[in-house]
Amino acid sequence: MSTGTRSDPPYGPVVPGTGAAPGAGAAPGAPVEPVVPAVPVTPVVPAEGLRTTGGTASLAATYEAVEQLGGLMLDTGERALVRGAAAADTLVDGDLLMSVAYAPVTFARVEALLVGLTTGPHGLAAQAATWSALGFAVREAVQHLRTADEAVALSMGLQRYLCSYTSGWATVRTARAFGYDGPVPGGPGDDLTWLRGGGDPDPEDAARTAAMARLAERLAQDDPTVVEGLLGRSSGFLEGAWDADDSWVPSPFGGDTFVPHLGEAAAVWSDAYVDGVPVVEQVGAPGTGAAAVGAGGLVAALARTAAQPASGTIEIQRVGTGAGAHHVVLLPGTDDLGTLPWTQDTDARDLGTNLRSMAGESTVYQRGVEEAMRAAGIGPDDPVTLVGHSQGGMAAVQVAAGGEFRVEDVVTLGSPVALMPEVPAGTRVTSLENTRDLVPLLDGRPNTPAAHHLTVTFEGGGDGMVEGHSLDTYARGAAAMDGSDDPAVRQRLEGLRASGAIDGDGPVEVSTFRITRGAPPDLPFGPDPAWLEEPRQAG
Repeated sequence: MSTGTRSDPPYGPVVPGTGAAPGAGAAPGAPVEPVVPAVPVTPVVPAEGLRTTGGTASLAATYEAVEQLGGLMLDTGERALVRGAAAADTLVDGDLLMSVAYAPVTFARVEALLVGLTTGPHGLAAQAATWSALGFAVREAVQHLRTADEAVALSMGLQRYLCSYTSGWATVRTARAFGYDGPVPGGPGDDLTWLRGGGDPDPEDAARTAAMARLAERLAQDDPTVVEGLLGRSSGFLEGAWDADDSWVPSPFGGDTFVPHLGEAAAVWSDAYVDGVPVVEQVGAPGTGAAAVGAGGLVAALARTAAQPASGTIEIQRVGTGAGAHHVVLLPGTDDLGTLPWTQDTDARDLGTNLRSMAGESTVYQRGVEEAMRAAGIGPDDPVTLVGHSQGGMAAVQVAAGGEFRVEDVVTLGSPVALMPEVPAGTRVTSLENTRDLVPLLDGRPNTPAAHHLTVTFEGGGDGMVEGHSLDTYARGAAAMDGSDDPAVRQRLEGLRASGAIDGDGPVEVSTFRITRGAPPDLPFGPDPAWLEEPRQAG
């Protein structure tokens, strides 16, 4: 997601292979020079207050390490048992038995040693049993601890859900009791026209509304944990409100709707938007560039990509040549956050795509990125690093979770990814979040502190939501990462450096692509589209 607004002309054909498109500032068929990215040289002052959760220092990583220790114990027990069996076979070896006639005393000593080694209280058989029992006990203990953690999390989640559901249901029923009969999202006859309003707003009302919005923004930035908690409970509140519209009895888990988290609520709203089909074009010929220097270099390259005048622009870098080449895919965030269903156009990165991403559904942006990666020559075994800001980070996680490409690292900047699909084993996710940025909180829950998922928060400041979410602010956070001595941060940077995503010394080929939305023939863009009449029920 992003707070910027940028829109294209109404839906129209895109001319492939010309490097130009409607809204791109070039006439169809006009020659386009190769893209040669500039190397930013402006020094960035690092942010303060760097903190980490997840990664190698997380409880999940400790569980994994202890579980691996249990596996080593089991393996040691198995090997001791095999060695003990081999020694036991020596007890009845023919050559050894024949030696009794020539050296009976020595024979007796050897047999006694072999018996002690195999079947004695300190023999290999006993040691094998001890190691195996310890390994089994360690692994079972870890499993019980995980189960207990999951049970506690489930219990707390159910309590929050029931409280928020009851609040939503009671609010609507109370409003109905006092005669309020306004529209309820998803209720009978609701076609979302209640969002549009009508007439010109009163200047005084508009001024008061703007002042209240600024106050709410300031309060939210001052205490973001409250915002995250309220958003985490909003799904149950919405479900209770929807159920209360046509029921006098609260029915959590069994009403007309079930909205266990914000992803399901987003899925309901996303059906008001057309996802469409991706239209992908390469902008100009490939150019040359410089490899990113540290995490700050990745953010600078992403900012350069986001500054392109045409919406939907992404950049794919090929760092190095031959079998050692590594690809870096740069994915900017939302171009038009204010898109309402009846204003939707060719922008692939709009509000509807945000809602679909949060719902865990395939999006036109995600599929367009995958198509661009294929067009850039990235195969299923080629190593890739995905770097995304806001909605771009959500798309990066979706591409990695799809499993088509060998994604080694995903770096997200200000992205709400806690509800996103799981990435494959071996993929590392690093989420950089400003403490005064509200966008990463929109999923209503913190990122899971897993061993593969490192969340790095920093005090980047920001006077207002736009500044707190900007790439300029995240450049300061990236600079703080580059200068950090936190072991988890250093390990992630070393992984990016080893792969070639940062600090590479080979040639860099830069390809730029533009992703726009093509409307399906049966769902054209325009005012009052028919799909607004049938809002979906969450399931």
